[in-house]
Amino acid sequence: MAVIAVAAAAAAIALTACGSSPGTLSSGVSPGGAASSSPAHTLSETGSSLIGTTVAWPRPAGALGATGSDAIISRVKSASGAIGYVGVSYLSQVRNANEGEAALGNSSGNFVLPAGRAIQAALTSFTNTPASETISLINGSAAQAYPIVNYEYAVVNTSQPSATRAQDLRAFLTWAVTSGTAQLVKVNFQPLPSSVITLSDAQIAKIKG
Repeated sequence: MAVIAVAAAAAAIALTACGSSPGTLSSGVSPGGAASSSPAHTLSETGSSLIGTTVAWPRPAGALGATGSDAIISRVKSASGAIGYVGVSYLSQVRNANEGEAALGNSSGNFVLPAGRAIQAALTSFTNTPASETISLINGSAAQAYPIVNYEYAVVNTSQPSATRAQDLRAFLTWAVTSGTAQLVKVNFQPLPSSVITLSDAQIAKIKG
């Protein structure tokens, strides 16, 4: 099995029901839902029972359940003072709902919005990505780094049923980390650093048929 980094993104953005003006939050939040002192909280209950990722998140007093990112955006909009978390690919939906994204406090004490430059700043602070490409990208050391960043992965069986299938997969994944990065702007993702692309190329080369 090969784990191949194909892009980078803010792993989570905080959305608020306070309109388009960004607020500020500490990044010390629990995964999967809100964790602030606001009067209303939004907690995601998403997961997949097919691959065993369903998690029973703690439900603090006043928590409001919502399943899926679209439902979280809607729930936050309807609950004054609510805070929720969704992926950065939903940023346009958040703004279209007239909700604001919060600036999160990073390890340098700065509050940063999930802009492309902040994601790139976080990526440049991690220079130790291993050959397996599996790494936590939380709380990068750069002063303007967004604190919750991750690689987006393709998990592929290195042993394919035919040489043709293997060749097609290699070609697609090579496109994804090179010219295919032109598509990333649509979902607010960022291209990989060149050093990580080299690691991805090595992982892609392991796919045989």
